[in-house]
This record gives sequence, C-alpha cells and structure tokens, in this order.
Amino acid sequence: MGMLIAAYSINLITTFSLSAIASNGTVRGGGAYYLISRSLGPEFGGSIGVVFYLGFVFNTGLNAVGLIDCIKLNFGAETGNWANILPESQWYMYLWSTLVLVLCTGICLAGSSIFARASNGLLVVLLLATLSIPLSALIVSPFENIKEGIEYTGLSMSTLLGNLKPQLTRGAAGSQLRGRETFQDLFGILFPATGGIFAGASMSGDLKNPSKSIPKGTLYGLATTFLLYTLVIFAMASTITRASFVKNTNVIQETNISGIIILAGEFASAFFSTLMGVIGSAKLLQALARDHLLPGFSIFAQGTKNGDEPTYAIFMTYFVAQATMLCNLNQIASFTTMTYLMTFLVMNLACFLLKIGSAPNFRPSFHFFNWQTAFAGAIISGTAMFFVDGVYASGCVSILIIIFLIIHYTSPPKSWGDVSQSLIYHQVRKYLLRYEFSRANPNYNGFMIRLHSRHMLIEHLSRIQTSPETFGPYYSLKEAS
Repeated sequence: MGMLIAAYSINLITTFSLSAIASNGTVRGGGAYYLISRSLGPEFGGSIGVVFYLGFVFNTGLNAVGLIDCIKLNFGAETGNWANILPESQWYMYLWSTLVLVLCTGICLAGSSIFARASNGLLVVLLLATLSIPLSALIVSPFENIKEGIEYTGLSMSTLLGNLKPQLTRGAAGSQLRGRETFQDLFGILFPATGGIFAGASMSGDLKNPSKSIPKGTLYGLATTFLLYTLVIFAMASTITRASFVKNTNVIQETNISGIIILAGEFASAFFSTLMGVIGSAKLLQALARDHLLPGFSIFAQGTKNGDEPTYAIFMTYFVAQATMLCNLNQIASFTTMTYLMTFLVMNLACFLLKIGSAPNFRPSFHFFNWQTAFAGAIISGTAMFFVDGVYASGCVSILIIIFLIIHYTSPPKSWGDVSQSLIYHQVRKYLLRYEFSRANPNYNGFMIRLHSRHMLIEHLSRIQTSPETFGPYYSLKEAS
C-alpha cells in the first residue's frame, strides 16, 4: 500500500500538469509528446518522445509475455494446475507471446473503431474479474491446499496482521531476481501497472474534445483504479497467509469463487494493455515523424485515407516489441518505469516553466494546479528514477541527451515551443515593471534605470519569435508592445 500510494502520488501530481497543458489549447495527435514539444520545444519534445515511445513499446512486450505466463500457470505441460497441454520451453513461450502480439497488431491494423469495440468488451471482463476478488473474501470458506502451498483463512485479523509488515524474501515463486528483493526492485516492477496516465492522452488524435476528455478521463481513471487496487490488496491480505503468496504465484485464481473469471480477467488486462501499447505507440511515432525532427523517421508519418491509421508505425512497433520479449521481464519493467518517470519529470517541468514564465496565453481551463505542484512533481519523479535503479536512470538520461543533441543539430528550426521565449517574456515583464517604478522616482538613478530598461526591452522584444502553435504563445506580444 505504501508503494501504491507513492506511485499514485506521482501520477496525481503529473496528471495536474498534464491536464493544465492539455486544457490550454488545441491538442492534436501524439499525446504527451505533442504537449511537451509545444511547450518546451522540438529538442525536449522529440527526445522525450523517443524515450517514451521505447518505454511504451517495452511495456507492450511485457504485457504479451505476462499473458502467456498466466496461461502457462494453468495449462503448462509441467506447471499447469488445470491441464498439462502447452510446452513450457523458452522458445515455445516466445512463440505463444508472438501469437498474442500478432493478434493485437492485426486488430490495430483493422482500425481504431475495431480497437474501441474490442477495448469495451475487455473492460467489462476486467471489471468483473477485479470485483470478484473482494467478493470472494466474503463468500469463500476457509480451506488449506498443502499440495499447492495455499492456506486460505477467510477474513481474519491475524492474517491481516501477518501480512502487514514488510518481509522481503529470496527465491519466492515467480521471482526472477538473483538475490533478496528490495523496495527498489518491487517499486520498479509495480509502477508500470499504475503509470498508464498517458494512455488516454496517447489517443488524443481520436478524441472529439481532447482538452476536456484528457483531464476528466485521466482523473476518473486514477480514482477508479486506486480504489480497485486498494480493495484487492486488503481483500487478499485479510484472507491469504504470507506463506501462500511466497509459494504460489497463482494464488488469486486458486482462492477465487471462480478461477475462470480470474483467468479471463488476466487475459483481458494483458490483452487490453498490449492492444493499447501497439496503437498508442504507433500514433506517438506517427506524430514524431510528422514533425520531421529525426532523420529517417519520415516514412512513419504515413496514415491511411480512412481514419489516418499509422500502418507503417504499427509494423515498426510490432518489430520492436517482438525483440523486447526476449529480455528479462523484471528488467523490462524497470526500464519501462524509468521511461515513464522521465516523461513525468519533463511534463511537470513544462508546466512549471509555463507557469513561472507568466506566459500571457497560458490560461488553462483546468485550475487545480500551481507552480509548486509542478515543481514538486518534477523533483519527485527524478528522485524516484534514481531510487529505483541509478544505472537504468543514468542510461535513460544519456539516451535523452544524445537524442536532444541530434535533433538540435540536424532538425531545421521550428516556430513552436521554444521554452526560452517564456523566460524572455518573463524578463521583459520584469523590466517593464522596473520602468513603471522609475517614473515615480525622477532622479538620476531612476533615469538610468529607465534608459537601461528601454534598451533591454527592445533587445528582448527583438528576440521573441511569433508562433500561433505554441502552448505558451507570444505571437501577440509584438503587437501589444
């Protein structure tokens, strides 16, 4: 619960910044990338866009493998508890994961309408499976299965107290860690399951009114999932002993009123996340390509005549996710955590700079934020990155810097999103205020201040660019002056 609260605190603060920027102007396709690039400029936007794309795709591969892992627990030739059908060798597991990824890619290629209908059906199944867990805590009678290593006590205060304090172990069932687990390891694995706040924003090009839909949908999604996570955690902690969790990775299914419901829920969760990963990543790549920031990316700007579906970007996403599935699951989860936190950091930074820069056109309709929340979000996200894994965090920062430099030196200048314009405007405003103050004090020093302020004002105004597409726009400042 402590890790869940920490993860959702980061998500909530970042959602405030995301909602503020999204509700300030027109939002086109690209989601988080579009918002960041139009706020901080092409270098920041492009570099974080590529990093976030990689994390999104890696998480897609993670979910495809996770789905097969659930199926293996039930139908694996060696470990299946229902039937011993599917071979469990590494390459067979890779084959089954590939089939899942191919199916999801095919649905995404069929178009957003097919994707939306599939998502609605999966959502219903997922909600039923999730709610069945606290319901089972009230209905299922206590039992013990020595063969499976499960002790189910029903609602019990002693069981809850036994699960209350941390007790990190070594070699628990399903663990791929070499030594004893740490909070850093577990937080890195948990966070991708809570960090999907940009999933809805990634579909911004398909929303009728993204400026309203993104803030409302993301906040409602956060509240709903946090409540469901909390219900599930306390229901399980109050009915299942700690030893059962350590010995059996399929304990949720074994203690439920219906194992089939849980299996269907696992399928719906992993399949939905894989679907969202393929289409969301592809649309992000398409938006990156259409801004012509990186050499060789222009091919991914393609879109179909009906629906503007990013066919080439979907194929590219499939190949990257396919390669990802060869990696260690926990390593994938940790890297995904890094990319999410990096994106959160930059999103909060963008909101912070727009707010303190006093941009005249930064007037979001979402008001539940300020520069303090945005600044705190940036600091917490950066701290969490290095808390989870300093090596992975350093690697992410290095990738970001390299892509930043490539875009800076190879991409032609853009007329949108230069964050320096915000700082210039802030300086202009400061000198204007000094000028007004000096008029009330007509002495020699005041005259020098007025003269210096005028020169500085002219110099700064001459450097301000015009850009109607920037989220913190300054294109009306010259006329206003």
